[in-house]
Order: sequence, then C-alpha cells, then structure tokens
Amino acid sequence: FWNAFRISILWTVASIAGQLLVGFLAAIALNRIRHLTGLFRTLLIIPWAFPAIVIAFGWRWILNDVYGFLPNLLTRLGITDANVSFLANPDLVMATVLAINIWFGAPLFMVNILAALKTVPQEQFEAAIVDGANGWQRFAYITMPHVKKVVGLLVILRGIWVFNNFELLFLITGGGPAGLTETLPIFAYRTGWSLQQLGVASTITVLLLVFLLTLGALAFRLLNRWEKDA
Repeated sequence: FWNAFRISILWTVASIAGQLLVGFLAAIALNRIRHLTGLFRTLLIIPWAFPAIVIAFGWRWILNDVYGFLPNLLTRLGITDANVSFLANPDLVMATVLAINIWFGAPLFMVNILAALKTVPQEQFEAAIVDGANGWQRFAYITMPHVKKVVGLLVILRGIWVFNNFELLFLITGGGPAGLTETLPIFAYRTGWSLQQLGVASTITVLLLVFLLTLGALAFRLLNRWEKDA
C-alpha cells in the first residue's frame, strides 16, 4: 500500500508540474502569435481529444522495443547501440509514462490559461512599460494575478483526475515492471479482482477518497483566500 501511495504522489506531482509548465509556456506563446492562432491551437489540443485507450495503445506501439518507431529510430541514428525498452526498463519506465501523461494533459492547461491571458487588460502592460517594468515584473505583478485563480483551479481538478487515473497507466504498463508504476487505483484493482480481497480493496478506495477530500478542502480554502486578497 505505502509503495503504491508513494508512486501515486510522484505520478501526480510530476505530471501536474510538467503539464502546468508546458501548458503555461504554450499559452504564452500562442498569446503572442498574431497569425494562424486557431490552427496552432487546434494542433496543440489534439492529444487531449483522443480517448485514453487510443493513446495507450498508440504509445505502446511507438515504444515497442522490437518493432516500435522510436527505439528503431534511435538505433538507426546511432544514439543507442540497441533498441531501448522504454516500458520494461526500471530506470526509464516512470520518466516515459510521465512524459506521455504530460503530453496528454498539457493542452487542457494551455487552453484555459490562454483564455485567462486574453482577459488581461493591455493598458496595464503599457503603463508598466512606461514605468520601466521589465518582463519578469510584468509577468509577476500583472499576468500572474489575473491567471492564478484559473491555474489554481486547474491544478486542483487535474490533480484529482491524475491521482485517480487508472486506465492510461494500466493500459500502458499494467503497473509494471515490478510494481514501479503501480499507483493506488491499480493496487486497489489488483487487490480486489486478482486477489479477490474485496474488503481490503474497498478500504483502499475509502482511504483514497478521504485523502483527496482533505487535499481538496485545503486547496479550495487557499483559492478562497486568493479571491479575498484580490
């Protein structure tokens, strides 16, 4: 249980941090583009439009160490001596599934943060430039106050979704190798349906619910404080 809990924390924190960073950078870049914005936004949101099963089996095909596109490409380019098994190598599997989840979830952050950036009054930027504010100061004192509530809400909701996520990780790795990607939902599934310990599995899911409710309550309290300060 504690190993699955630790992996769930790592999986969630690293996924949300990566999705937020990539989504934020993409939103800022799209906000500065003046031509073909709709085309770029559509292309970047494509990963979010696919069902989890399509993404899982697509990446399993791409990363397969026998016929997969990426391992064979790396070998032919001379980057690796032999085909790398991304999903079976204990040193690579977590980084690999995190990269897939970041690629999948970043468009959600991008679209919502881009919408929030569109609401920032340009007059404030112009006044800040006249007053001599540099790019970091404009970002910290103008951009962030307008988007931080949207970012906070996205982090809370996406964090709950990722922590509870079962199908994407299970379909890609099945929790392996050697339990290195076995999160709490996968652990509960194995306990209940493979080991037939339904009572223990129910206890795990209740503990999961209590943990997420506690974190959600604390996070929403922080959001309410931000709103009062604004």
